[in-house]
Amino acid sequence: MKKAIFLLIFLALILTGCIQKKEAANSTINNMIGPEEAKAMSEKYLNDTYGRAGMELSVGDIEDTGAVYKMTVNVPNGTIESYISKDGRYFFIEGDDLSGGKSDKPKIELFVMSHCPYGIQTEKGILPVLDKLGDKVDFELKFCGYAMHGEPELDEQLTQHCIQKEEPAKLLTYLECFLGTGVSSGCLDKAKVDTKKIEACVAETDSQYKVKELFADKSTWSNGTYPKFDVDGEAVAKYSVSGSPTMIINGKKVNAGRRDPQGLLNTICNAFTNPPKECQDQLSEATPSTTFGYGEAASGASGSCN
Repeated sequence: MKKAIFLLIFLALILTGCIQKKEAANSTINNMIGPEEAKAMSEKYLNDTYGRAGMELSVGDIEDTGAVYKMTVNVPNGTIESYISKDGRYFFIEGDDLSGGKSDKPKIELFVMSHCPYGIQTEKGILPVLDKLGDKVDFELKFCGYAMHGEPELDEQLTQHCIQKEEPAKLLTYLECFLGTGVSSGCLDKAKVDTKKIEACVAETDSQYKVKELFADKSTWSNGTYPKFDVDGEAVAKYSVSGSPTMIINGKKVNAGRRDPQGLLNTICNAFTNPPKECQDQLSEATPSTTFGYGEAASGASGSCN
């Protein structure tokens, strides 16, 4: 339970893009600190900040990565990887290192729940990016291991899974329509999807993963609250996906932070070994709304369904 509380605090910081800033009490700005001093400063900061939860936190291994110190923070029943800048001023609760995960053609796996407001928001933000980059990226839409928005969400996710499987070239056209209206039928027509092919795929997928059977048996529901959706179960387990949206780029979980098209373009372009010219283009910096339709969010804040 203590570890769960600690992780929730950390997760809240990560999702909001927060970076904890602390100026070294006994250091001169721009002077580099050694690993032992970094370890002591981090340990003091963690206990001063999170000690109120009744947890004793300590730093284990510490490594000089060149740019920052990477350390293992020991928490009750586990560890968390964290970082401190080498001038002792900035402490990072986890981090996304794309330097070792670049590729000529980045693979993007976006996990959502089809009716999750924040999944909707991120999908609307990424569509212009995918349109801009085209086949320079390898994009896959995937789904979380459970659904929070009832049977319609299960039905829609089966449909989207099958469009991607059977007629992948039509997926983005379909999504652009669905994210605008929230209604599947007209969007299948607009994308010129072969409905018979999709219906056959849905039936086969439902039989394989027992989506409707699990929905009918509430004893199988996640935490007794939400029905399971195991179609992408292997990938969900591999990346420890726990909420919508979750973005994986080149096999690494990435905290995109911004969900506007320009912010997502920047995030994805950071994963190229040699970014294409399209990465220099400018897209909208307006954060999409969290509802069906193409309005703008009242603010840049974002959350997740988990």
